[in-house]
Parts: sequence; structure tokens; C-alpha cells
Amino acid sequence: MVLVDGQGGSIYALVPRRLVAHFIDIIDETSVYELGFFEMSDRPRVMNPVENPVVMLFTEFTIVRPAPDYENVIPEWTFKLTPITKLPAAHDTPPRLVDVVGIVRSVSHIGTHGAPMRSVATHRRCVVLADTSGHEVKINLWGEAAFRFNAYAIEYLARDESAIAIFVGMTVHLREGTSELSGAAPCRWYMNADTPEVNILRAESQALSRPIEWLPSPPPVDLRMQINGHYPLRRLSTLLHHDFFQNQDAMFRCVVRVWRLTPGQRWWEVVCTRCSSMATPNGPTSAEPNGFTCSNIECACTAVALRYYLRLLGGDGTGEAEFRVVGRIARDLVGVPIQQLILSNYHGGVPIANLAVAATQIAHTSPELAAIANATYRFFVGVNSAHFNGEWASFSVLAVEERFRH
Repeated sequence: MVLVDGQGGSIYALVPRRLVAHFIDIIDETSVYELGFFEMSDRPRVMNPVENPVVMLFTEFTIVRPAPDYENVIPEWTFKLTPITKLPAAHDTPPRLVDVVGIVRSVSHIGTHGAPMRSVATHRRCVVLADTSGHEVKINLWGEAAFRFNAYAIEYLARDESAIAIFVGMTVHLREGTSELSGAAPCRWYMNADTPEVNILRAESQALSRPIEWLPSPPPVDLRMQINGHYPLRRLSTLLHHDFFQNQDAMFRCVVRVWRLTPGQRWWEVVCTRCSSMATPNGPTSAEPNGFTCSNIECACTAVALRYYLRLLGGDGTGEAEFRVVGRIARDLVGVPIQQLILSNYHGGVPIANLAVAATQIAHTSPELAAIANATYRFFVGVNSAHFNGEWASFSVLAVEERFRH
């Protein structure tokens, strides 16, 4: 959450996952409250919605009292606007989220996007914002945000006046060399808000007012065509010295020979069925969990599923690295569903009550996993700074283009 006080100051506030159910029905967005008995900590190093160097942490002792007498004193919004023409450079881990204001020129219907690292598709809606000089930027609203954006109501509003939107909580990405903005669950927008920035833009845009144009739905992504058309083959020696902070597109193709699975690492993981974040056991021991909790602090889901999480060691003669293959990509590589692999390789001698527990008791490398080694693959990989901190440089496999037979 972002909280605002009567002096215009703002702070990032977090509710721990275990307390979400307690506070979710107490706090309403745009309402005013008196807060007490909370903790303070240094703010996260990345993805901060405001400039405040600290973050407020709710505890089980935090008091939340409605304060309606202050509703006319405390501003409803807080933002730090960035001009469309001065967006920061695309960054894998930006220190701060971006806020912009502009005239809504075009919107699209919702399209389906096949994300390579997810077993389910997500949804995307495109919105084009413009300033009074004609400069434009495309905003991609993902998942829940795509549905929350009421395109029909905004298109109706723009028939009588310019539809001016403030978008907050976004990140900058490069698509085919052009800067675009992306907004997901934390993203918010305010239409024709009574703020000085919007009023100035409204006055300057009266002569430029025109109906909103409907764009076609974002087409389904043909990942293979994108890979072959835009991403060159690279040697591992090049990737291992890759400057991902300066590179515009940290994705590449490479041909490697896989030797074995990374020793001492699990080949599976338990994930939340709602947001696909990793789930952690909340039982007495990890070997005998009596339940799981989503690691996403904003998700209260307790339903989980098992999926492949393969870590493969390999090289191409110029370098060596680890390759992480997850979800449906790993399932296609192995060739059998993870439940089938566990059932066929579990020899515990007692009935299986929990597949995660059964997986921990498979000490040998199954024939299905062993068959992945000693083969050469052409991978489409993503580069992330967090993957360069361990014993092995590690790349995320976004697609397995081809397996070469010997």
C-alpha cells in the first residue's frame, strides 16, 4: 500500500502475509485512518512506489481506526510524474516505479498472451497516452489490471472531453527498441482527476480533443517467430560477460551440451495455484508439511501445486553455466507429468499422502531425468542479475528450440 498524510508525505506500507486476512476487510482504498503500533524498516532496494527511504510494517498489534474528520485534509493521491519524453532507461530491477500523465488516445480490447515460463496464459490490454506535443507512449496492462481498466466507460467519457489519465506504479521495458510502460496488480490510474497537472493538460488539450481510437486486441505471441527473428545465437563466453544493466534486451539463444542436473538441488518446487509464486511449508518440518503458504506477501491463497524446477549444468566449449527450466517447458523436456514421474519412482513402502513429501524421498535420479543429460540443445535464455551470485552463472530457459540427436 501507499499511505499519504496531511502534509503530503507518503510511505510504502506492507502487511505480512499472515496478517492479510485480518486487515483486508478493515482497510479501504481512499479512506482515511489513524494508525498506531506499527514497525519501521529500510525500504526495499527495488520497485519502490515512493521516495521515502523507510517502509511501514503492520504487526498483529497495529491499530487501525477510521478518521473521517480528516478526509478533507489529506490528499487522495500521491505521485511523482515523469514526462513521456523523459522516461528512465529500461532496467531489470528499477529502484522506483514510474508515474505518468497523458491524454488517452487509443485503447485495445483484451488479448491473451502465452507467457513462456507460466503454465497458464495471462491477459494484456494496450493503452496509448500522448502529451500535447504529440509524443506517445504505449502502456501494457497485464492480468487483473487489464480487466480493471474500463475501456468502454473511458471511451464514452472522451466523447465530450479529453480523457486525461494519471498512471502510477509502472515499469519501463523495451519492445523492438521502443520504450513502453507495463502495469500489473500494483498499478493504479485516475481519470480526469482534479489536480493541477491534469487541469493544465486539459486546458492545453482542448483544441486537440478527439475520440479515442480502438486498437485491435494484442495478438497472441508466437514465441518461436520472435526468437528466430530478433535474438541471435551467442556463445557462453559472451553471455558470461553480459552487462544486463546496459543491454536493451537481455535474452539470447545458445547451443549447449547438458552434462547433468546440478548436484544437491531439488528438481521440483511447490507453487501457489493463483499467482505461481513459490509456496513454503507451514508444518512442523519441511518433510511432513501440513499445509503451504504463498511466498507472495500480497497473496492469501493456500492452494498449491507441484511443478518441475530443473537446474541443468552444461557448456559449449567456451564456457560453463547452469540452465533453469521450469513449469510446462520442463514438463515437455522430461516428457511426462511430474505426478506420473513421482508415482513411478517412489518406493517408500507406504501409501502416498502428499506428493511433495514423496518427492523428497526419491533419492535416485529417475530415468526420465537422466535422459535429459548427455544431449545437446538450442535454448532461448533470459539473463537476470540475481542469477550471477551463486557458484554457477545461471540462465532461465524461456524455450527449448531443438534437441540434437547424436
